[in-house]
Amino acid sequence: MTEKKVKISMRFCNVVGATVTLLSLLWIASPASAGTISGQVTNSMGTGIADVWVDAYDTSWNYMNSGYTQSDGSYSIEGLPTGSYKLKFTGGDSGYVTQWYNNKTSFDDADFVAVTEGSTTGGIDATMVLGGTVSGRVTNSSGSGIAGVWVHAYDASSYYINGGYTQADGNYTIVGIPTGNIRLEFNGRDSGYVSQWYNNKTSMDSADAVAVTEGSTTGGIDATMVLGGTVTGQVTNSTGTGIADVWVDAYDSSGNWMNSGYTQADGNYTIVGLPTGSYKLKFIGGDSGYVTQWYNNKTSMDSADAVAVTEGSTTGGIDATMVLGGTVSGRVTNSSGSGIAGVWVQAYDSSWNNICYNGYTQADGTYTIVGLPTGSYKLKFNGGDSGYVTQWYNNKTSMDSADAVAVTAGGTTNGINATLALGGTVSGRVTNSSGGGIAGVWVYAYDASSYYINGGYTQADGTYTIVGLPTGNYRLEFNGGDSGYLGQWYNNKASFDSADAVVVTAGSITGGINAVLIPSDVDQVTLDLTISGSGSGTVTSNPTGIATNTSVSAQFSKGSALVLHATLDQYSLFSGWSGDCIGTGDCSLAMDTDKSVTATFDKNTAEQVRLNGTYYSSIMGASGAYQAATSGNTILIWGTELIESFIFDGGKAVALEGGYDSDYMNNSGYTTFIGPVTLQNGSLTVENLIIE
Repeated sequence: MTEKKVKISMRFCNVVGATVTLLSLLWIASPASAGTISGQVTNSMGTGIADVWVDAYDTSWNYMNSGYTQSDGSYSIEGLPTGSYKLKFTGGDSGYVTQWYNNKTSFDDADFVAVTEGSTTGGIDATMVLGGTVSGRVTNSSGSGIAGVWVHAYDASSYYINGGYTQADGNYTIVGIPTGNIRLEFNGRDSGYVSQWYNNKTSMDSADAVAVTEGSTTGGIDATMVLGGTVTGQVTNSTGTGIADVWVDAYDSSGNWMNSGYTQADGNYTIVGLPTGSYKLKFIGGDSGYVTQWYNNKTSMDSADAVAVTEGSTTGGIDATMVLGGTVSGRVTNSSGSGIAGVWVQAYDSSWNNICYNGYTQADGTYTIVGLPTGSYKLKFNGGDSGYVTQWYNNKTSMDSADAVAVTAGGTTNGINATLALGGTVSGRVTNSSGGGIAGVWVYAYDASSYYINGGYTQADGTYTIVGLPTGNYRLEFNGGDSGYLGQWYNNKASFDSADAVVVTAGSITGGINAVLIPSDVDQVTLDLTISGSGSGTVTSNPTGIATNTSVSAQFSKGSALVLHATLDQYSLFSGWSGDCIGTGDCSLAMDTDKSVTATFDKNTAEQVRLNGTYYSSIMGASGAYQAATSGNTILIWGTELIESFIFDGGKAVALEGGYDSDYMNNSGYTTFIGPVTLQNGSLTVENLIIE
């Protein structure tokens, strides 16, 4: 593989135990069982293109591995687990326009590539188009070229396309640009000059557009830059010893980050390329273990002292004395006592501020958070994709209920441990109306209080999985995004409030939570369904979309045929449809426009009382069961409510048994009498009755 050197600038704050692997910079040996993708990258003439990076991303946008084209354009990406991937072909310095597989312009639009461990998926080729070129020269006010200025090209949607770097004479070239209008940023931060946008503008919005055509060069896009102001100083501890590796950030009066410096071994730092103005400086302790502060020994941007800067001049002596912060450490385990790796542990102060105080559990579950000021903190243990339920210390469900952890600067608070429970899982499949799986749909799980808990992303076959859910009821949102399909809530509902609840139990899988999405380019019409009456029942639809015992609204494709079916609950009868449907059979609708239907379920009173195989609508009255009864008879009653004046005066010895189901097969429930009950003559034996 050809070695490629790139410039990388990365910063991390108080993330103890995190490992950063730059997979695109070095080859990593892969197990023999891993899957491979191979192919060839050519130009429009069929000639192989060398030096094209081919990156593989999983369905959640996670970078997985890369390949690099050889002189004949061939490439190979190894070490891939079984799954679906999207490939990006980066033209870079080759001059060709970056694309996604299969000749697509974005991750969202890219075709999936299926990979199986132990096998090679071949023939994943790309034909790339020679892009346009922009060139020019960057000089100072004397006309001398400025070296080391990054020139970045952004498209009309503010997405970065490619960049160039000025040589000693100030000349630069940017290649591989698609046809269109771009904005150029001349970033002088490393060179000491004030950054600007073309043509001597201060922002992307105000920048002049540069028209580019594929295969052609747009030249003469020059810039004259002004030498910026400089801030210098030294960062020391309480004994006056310099502290290395402290980032010093400069923010303008609007709170925008402008540039940074990094302390050397003696604690000295320099920030260059600042426009004339007033700045607030932040000294970030990071992994050094020192407490972050603002100049001049202040705790926030608002309270920080301002530092005046003039272009072409140096403002020196902006020093800081930092205090060694407190440390929190502990171990995160499962119920068996085994350590859990990959859990983010975040410390929040009393104002809900996190301020980059994080730790990351190692393989044995241990973590450390450093650089904490003296104070009281709430710790959050984020299960994330580990499958464990997120919790707050000490086994609490929220920041408000979490136990506080006292921290003293310079000291260590040990033993802040957590035992995480394995969460529940929700899985399902998202398809179109033909049953084909839809990839690239985000599925979000919200708890009963509408808080987002976790999410999943559909694979090429439309399947998804959401892990780490506490026991409870959830509403799921299927977010079509850029998939080309309309989003919905489960079960084909339009909102969180109307969505069907999904019951989840920690440690178990709730499967079959599926969704059928409608293409976004298909017109939609709405069905308003009202459930009315004194009884109850359920209405379902074919195609799926409605399954409810309450009033709902649902959307269906315009012109589709829809059938509604009513199912009775116990003690009820279906009185019929009204609105855009009539009758008592299934309701058939042509959804050519918005429709409104009412389903009426009424209480079935005709059979609520039974005596010797005969049904009665009441107990008392001229046609009631009591009048027909003789001594020794038993009157059976549904487990529902009866509203009457109950006056037993017939001189009979009868029994009343309540709580029966609608088939009179068992009486495990209760019957409620609402009304006065008077026994004037005879005797009465009762069972499973409630008298109000």
